[in-house]
Amino acid sequence: MLALTATVCAAADAQVPRSPTFSVTHNSNPGTGVLPFKAQDLSIAKNDPMDWGNDLKYYRACVLWQFMSKNGGRMPSDDLETAVAVVDFVSLYMRHPAFYPENPYLPRTYSIISNPKYDTIYGEAVRLLNFTLSHDPNDATNWPSPQCTQQNQAAAGLMNVFGLHARLCDVEGHTSLEYYSFKYHKWIWCDSTFNEHYVLPQPDGSRLPLGARDLNRLTLNGGIESVEVVKHGYPSATYPENTYLKLHPHGFRQYAPTLYMRNFDGQGRYLSRFDTMVYSPTPPSSYVPLPGEMINFDRSPDSGGWFFWPKTSLPGTIDIPLDALAVAGSIEAMNAGVSLSVTSYLPYTVSFQIIYASDSAWRTLQTIQAPNSNPATSQPVSIPWGYGHVRLRAVDNVGNVTQELIIDLPQ
Repeated sequence: MLALTATVCAAADAQVPRSPTFSVTHNSNPGTGVLPFKAQDLSIAKNDPMDWGNDLKYYRACVLWQFMSKNGGRMPSDDLETAVAVVDFVSLYMRHPAFYPENPYLPRTYSIISNPKYDTIYGEAVRLLNFTLSHDPNDATNWPSPQCTQQNQAAAGLMNVFGLHARLCDVEGHTSLEYYSFKYHKWIWCDSTFNEHYVLPQPDGSRLPLGARDLNRLTLNGGIESVEVVKHGYPSATYPENTYLKLHPHGFRQYAPTLYMRNFDGQGRYLSRFDTMVYSPTPPSSYVPLPGEMINFDRSPDSGGWFFWPKTSLPGTIDIPLDALAVAGSIEAMNAGVSLSVTSYLPYTVSFQIIYASDSAWRTLQTIQAPNSNPATSQPVSIPWGYGHVRLRAVDNVGNVTQELIIDLPQ
């Protein structure tokens, strides 16, 4: 996030010997015109009322066991490793028919047509997993052949159980997902079909995980060849054809994420749909088309495709940072100090908190009695002059926190 820096001088009075100042050194403002992401209530996801047998808790344990068995017994250390653990589990146990056997040059064993039962499950993670895993993967004749949509719906639901927000994301010929990273403060593409995510090497030697917006930019500006594929397991990197970017070199010319993602509590597909396509009506001059490619590729609303109108050429409007905490309006400087309200974009915010330079623990400023998926704005907060380094944050109903808003009121 770009830091916002401001300095405001107030008139001095008898109690303030000099003109006091303050500066906001971090303010994660997502900007204006942002389309809302209607997120799942993660507290419901962790205790799904439709999961009568507590199967999701069992699958959660299986995800962790598989990750630990591959990583010397340690647990996932951050949200990216958690997301990787989820998609690795789903990819292996909800095998896509295109990848069995793993060798792409051998005949396919499973039916390429998925079982019609999937059409009645409505994207609910526990039902998808229970139905698929009631079959024996070694019984090729009866394997239900889950497709990319079912795999990533199940993975998105499991990520919710782990406390992560996820949304389906459709690209050309494929449905995957993005999850929101509280570590990287962005959406990250993490696919349970090809079982991979993508990174971009940085000058400092680190590798930045990428989301669909990043991949769209790199595609249109000739940088997609710089992207590295990180495989998690089956289907492995043994065969380069088992990666999406190998099969679809320009697979991120346009994409369509869900803005509604509430699969738990029996709501299913009715609140999980693609409704905004990111489209580049005029690709930049640096864009190199594939042989025979039609520039300004698009689908009309009546084409039967997966994209719904309206479309946008402004990806930022649908990439709202879910952990943003920003000044709401302006900061008022008064004789006694400053007064401000803050807006949390964290879905299901339950409290606003503050910590002063002299504190050892966060203090609750305000509790929200009826949290929901919409941004929440606090009541005005007054901070006296001279309190030094002051930090504010918001917390959701499963313990996720926003980025901090930092304000300095020097002694």
